[in-house]
This record gives sequence, C-alpha cells and structure tokens, in this order.
Amino acid sequence: DITREIAAAVTSLGETGTGPIRLVGHSAGGHLTAMMLTTDWPDVDTALPRYLLRGACALSGLYDMEPIRLCRVNDALGLRPEDVERNSPLYLDPKADIPFILSVGDLETDEFKRHQNELFAAWTAKGLGIEEVAAPGCHHYTIVGHFGDPGSDLHRAMIAMIRGD
Repeated sequence: DITREIAAAVTSLGETGTGPIRLVGHSAGGHLTAMMLTTDWPDVDTALPRYLLRGACALSGLYDMEPIRLCRVNDALGLRPEDVERNSPLYLDPKADIPFILSVGDLETDEFKRHQNELFAAWTAKGLGIEEVAAPGCHHYTIVGHFGDPGSDLHRAMIAMIRGD
C-alpha cells in the first residue's frame, strides 16, 4: 500500500534529520501524489502527524479514474464504480492544507487538461490553496524535463515551495 510506504519513508527520513518532505509525482505518480493529500495520516498510524508532508507537486496527473474504468485498460485493472470514487482525488476531500502545485503541459491532450482543471476547481472550492504553473511547449513526456530546468517557472515554483517563499 503506497500510503504506508510513504509514511514509512517520511518517518525514516525524519529520523535521519532529512526533511521536511515535499512529494512530487508525474502522470500516475501525480495521481498518487494527490491521493496522499486526501490521506488522514493519524488514521494510517496514530503516531503520524496530520501534516506528514510539507508540500506536493503533481505533473500531468490522473485525478478522475472513471475514464480508465471505461476503457480497455480496465480489462486488466477491474475497476468498479465504487473503486473509482474511492481512488479518484477529484471525488475526495483534501485533508492537508499544504502548498500544492499543479502543472500540465500546454501540448497535453484535452483529457489531461480536464483532469487538472477539474481537480483545481474542486479542491480550491474546498479551501485548498493550489498554485497552477504553466508548462509552455510541454507534453506528457517533456514536462518532467521542464520541472528540472532551473530556468522554468515550474522549477522556480518548486524551489520557492521548498524555501517557504
């Protein structure tokens, strides 16, 4: 279970003096990153703080699993309607009010843009402060390189989050 693995990793890093932790994910990793913001960490382990993570960034994430349930990929996954609701950040409430960056490349498909737009609308309506950062000239595979480019707005936004700006 990724939730327990994240908790164990963050706890272990905290014991070594590394931290605080910001989580970044791309595509399905963006989905998992957003899911971590819906996690009530003390429910996972009573020793965990409510704000286990100090920030997060999701790049070109999948936030609504319903289209996955309706396509051939689901032949292997076997998602049911109840699984979609339980595993789609779009339909869940964020539990952590931490800095959150969302980015999708302007050359992405309309579906990836829809996922981001709907998550942004849903979670900002619930009070979460989200910073949307443009990724001009990027598509699904080049946005990761853009994230690592010190000259990009996306890179600068992440550095600002880490510094607490």
